[in-house]
Amino acid sequence: MRKLMILVTVAALLLGSVALVRPDDHERERERHGSESREEHGHRNGQGWFDGEDSVPPASDPVYRETCGACHFAYQPALLPACSWQALLDGCADHFGASLDLAPDELDALSDYLTANAADASGTEIGEKITDCLKGAAPLRVTQVPMIQKKHRKIDPAVLRRESVGGLQNCPACHMDAEQGDYDHARVPR
Repeated sequence: MRKLMILVTVAALLLGSVALVRPDDHERERERHGSESREEHGHRNGQGWFDGEDSVPPASDPVYRETCGACHFAYQPALLPACSWQALLDGCADHFGASLDLAPDELDALSDYLTANAADASGTEIGEKITDCLKGAAPLRVTQVPMIQKKHRKIDPAVLRRESVGGLQNCPACHMDAEQGDYDHARVPR
């Protein structure tokens, strides 16, 4: 009888510990030991991009990727509303201290691509959230979007200053699949 009681107690403890594992414990464990690519697990939608809560279609336009991606991460158009993209293109004589020497046809092509795929035109869940949180504002930086700031609010500023991170604007430092539009998983480098 005593053996049976011990066996029941051990079984209850084991089953109880399984029940105590929260879903986000697995995420923390993955962050601690490295994030696996979602592509390895086939979480792409039929259009070839990730479709999680914080996923957007990748920046697919070669002119945009070449022109903008030559100097910085080519942010997906769905991360800003059309009015922001247009303001950035209208101000290309002073693009954060640099002059963008773009031919009129390049500007037109970029404008067409960015506004057609902007947050307010993308039809994505994150695009709708971004549009809603901006309430008509037109930020010039993705890092100025309140929803994106809120998602990163718990990150210590010292972490963002790490050379391996390079600031909030350096999405691929922590979001390994950022270029494919997947922001669902992150791993902060040391």
